[in-house]
Amino acid sequence: MGPIDMAACRRVQKEFKSRGLGLKMDAVKAVADFVVNSMHEEHEILQEIFAELDRKTLSSSILSKEVIDEVLSTLATGGDSGEDAFTFVEAFQMPKFDYDQVRKAFHQSTAKLSIHADAKSKTALYRDRFTLLQQRVLRQEAFTKPALGLKRAEDTQTAELTPLQSLVGSTGTKYVLGFISQLEDGRFFLEDSTTQILLDLSQVTKENVTTGLFTENSFVVVEGQVLPTGELQVSNMGCPPVEDRETTYRLTGGLDFFGAGVIPLEKYESLREQEEAATEHSFMFFSDLHLDDDETFRRLESTLATCQESNFVPSLFVLIGNFWSRPCNLANHDYAHMRAQFKKLATTIAAFADVRDATQFVFVPGPGDPGPANVVPRPPLPKFFTNEISSLLPNAVFASNPCRIRFYTQEIVIFREDLLHKMRRACVVPPSEKETTDPFQQLAVTVLQQSHLCPLPLQVQPIFWEYDHALRLYPLPDVLVLADRAEQKEFVYENVVCFNPGSFANDSSFVIYRPAPREVELNSL
Repeated sequence: MGPIDMAACRRVQKEFKSRGLGLKMDAVKAVADFVVNSMHEEHEILQEIFAELDRKTLSSSILSKEVIDEVLSTLATGGDSGEDAFTFVEAFQMPKFDYDQVRKAFHQSTAKLSIHADAKSKTALYRDRFTLLQQRVLRQEAFTKPALGLKRAEDTQTAELTPLQSLVGSTGTKYVLGFISQLEDGRFFLEDSTTQILLDLSQVTKENVTTGLFTENSFVVVEGQVLPTGELQVSNMGCPPVEDRETTYRLTGGLDFFGAGVIPLEKYESLREQEEAATEHSFMFFSDLHLDDDETFRRLESTLATCQESNFVPSLFVLIGNFWSRPCNLANHDYAHMRAQFKKLATTIAAFADVRDATQFVFVPGPGDPGPANVVPRPPLPKFFTNEISSLLPNAVFASNPCRIRFYTQEIVIFREDLLHKMRRACVVPPSEKETTDPFQQLAVTVLQQSHLCPLPLQVQPIFWEYDHALRLYPLPDVLVLADRAEQKEFVYENVVCFNPGSFANDSSFVIYRPAPREVELNSL
């Protein structure tokens, strides 16, 4: 190969390495030749190669020429158009990315995941959450050391994070990152990947914490000093600062964390333009449709009639559980009757032909719906209940909880859990009221800063250990739907549109979301 080709090989190897992938030498040459001979920009071609690789199940992070040839052949013949407006991602199909602290890069895990995991997976759950947040925090300017020979501006303050194991024998104020645990009854500790230290929270009030709900298992940045007793006395405490989604994607090489496939750069602008032009699109969100209550059907029928009479046909109709007023995992439930009520729901919707034919229906199970015990993520509703819905509503999609939807380029995460009530009950310190007293805003800020949908103790909300990544909010989504039985709310934080559609069973509340202008309309009958 000539010198230009060798330079291309080095660039190719560097790009693949940044994604945690390796190439055998003949595969490197194949990619380099394809890139050099292409009429498109090198970066665009590599993005398309990575997008095609994301659609494949890889048996190894070291790619052979056979794998690369298959990818290049697909691209050469046109590949997948990727022009569908909607992409639905099930929680159990989401790719898992691990952070390599040596290479300082994410790579896709090839391990086979199971809902019946061993104790090592529980330990890995906390380790993975910690490393995810640690690498994010260390990129923040407030925690970044200036380069050698350079000085910060005088008004820029920085704080160096200290590992917990380095606190032994230290003096003065220190800044540490870790998660709150209760290793002994009534005594809280701070843990990181190295060790733990007993916390003295006696000085902590709502005045010296940042906005958020601090529970056991929450990750926090703590300012404090070690007492002679060996305790870390906390003087200030806050959640890890967020990182906007554009920065995350730029620094992680555009990896497919969301699970809907990477959008090639040359198609991104086109899809974004289509998204902004889709002013006729609107999404309706309903939560707590109790099918054992006749009033639910009356209210829903009234809503659908209004839509059809006013020629307002939503593109997306999201029906979120709970679908029953009492938990359905109890032995005394009549499942045949429940199945009949689901059919009645589908029949009610199908009676409105305009809506039935033009709308995509998404069913998201709640914590009290049929399925496994109260563990997240939850699989879709069992087919025993949904088969007849599918026959009446061909556009029905039965999603997991959480559910992820991509509309052109816009990423939407939907999670149904009574999170606000549980988080407020589990707080170990009183929440700050300096910036907001609104509980929903405090909740939204917390889950976005934690990069996790459910930062509760596992004994309060069990999680399938090896599928904890399905609850991550990294990078930040465009829209976050925290469906809860609490009062409906909306809030925008760091360009993330957050809302709770409210409880349709309690007060007939629902939400209309318009994706083009990113507007939320709170409604109630």
